[in-house]
Amino acid sequence: MALNTKAFDTLVSEFAVNVQGRTAALIDFAVGSILRAVGEAASLVVLWLQGLVLQVLALTRFATSTGTDAESWAADFGFEKIPATHATGSVTFARFTTGRRAVIYPAALVQTADGSQTYAVVADTAHPAWSPADSAYVVDADASGVAVPVQALAAGAAGNAAAGQVSVIVGQGIPYIDTATNAAPFTGGADIEGDGAFRARFVLWFNSLSKATGTALDYAIGQVQSGLKWKLVENQNLDGSPRPGHLYAVVDDGTGDPSDELLAAVRAAMEGVRALSIQYAVFPPEVLGADVSLMLEIAAGFDPGEVQVAVRDAVLAYLGGLDLGQELRWTKLVQIAYDAAPGGVTNVRTILVNGQMRDLEASDRQVIRAGTVVVG
Repeated sequence: MALNTKAFDTLVSEFAVNVQGRTAALIDFAVGSILRAVGEAASLVVLWLQGLVLQVLALTRFATSTGTDAESWAADFGFEKIPATHATGSVTFARFTTGRRAVIYPAALVQTADGSQTYAVVADTAHPAWSPADSAYVVDADASGVAVPVQALAAGAAGNAAAGQVSVIVGQGIPYIDTATNAAPFTGGADIEGDGAFRARFVLWFNSLSKATGTALDYAIGQVQSGLKWKLVENQNLDGSPRPGHLYAVVDDGTGDPSDELLAAVRAAMEGVRALSIQYAVFPPEVLGADVSLMLEIAAGFDPGEVQVAVRDAVLAYLGGLDLGQELRWTKLVQIAYDAAPGGVTNVRTILVNGQMRDLEASDRQVIRAGTVVVG
């Protein structure tokens, strides 16, 4: 229901009109007059009441509630947001000289260079460098370093550090260890589910109740982890051959290589909503590598190296964001190059995708990811 709200100036003006309309004498409503002050004070009270009414109306509907209000609204139905997840990755602890045995204990801390994100070493008893006797990772006397798993202390997408960003050992340091760095980007960190996605998933959930439908399966998969992409295919095997009464899901977590644990969680979620006797399977996507090369003409006054890095990063971000079955548009790369360095790129002379000047297509069970990206 839409409300006919009024601004402060409108309320003051209507106050003056109503007062003047009820007296035969000319009333002074100049700035600073007594009646002007009374009208402005009354209008401020009306604005406050109007704001309270709008706030109450927003809170009474899930579609207009936000944050904790939306969460409490959905909690009445036992429905919750997907929580934030912790980024994980590998950090290499190294040293300049060998000769001494070094021990790296779980919970040892490292940080990004700017100090914004902190990561803790986590135990992995299957790691080749793990020592059961020490309950820690051991760098042998003749070894220069070791790469060990770490996890972000704070959950969220901000923990997905790029390669080389983690470089500071926190605290008193680790004896006989000089440096720490991450050779590869961290992954897996995701923010708590946003209000828009939360509401959209609630609709899927509500429509899926007591139904073995595609919507029910979509909801079941979507609640496993935030940020998942998937495709459902009916009455076919993975190779495309017909198989009535069978369905499969191709699931990607953005990496192109979802873990076995994640695929198992998706299978368990689908089991709870599938129809009786319907067979199903879950597969990771087939990754199509995209080797991209661009030759740029760079405007005078711009640093060529900086422009090339900016364009390369933008291309990598575009390729990393492609969904299952989404094509790589060859001409889109031109727009990306110009947008990455406004004014810095005057021409894109050559663009090749896997050595050819054409789009790269993907089926529903394929996802395109970056191979070699060269910008010159």
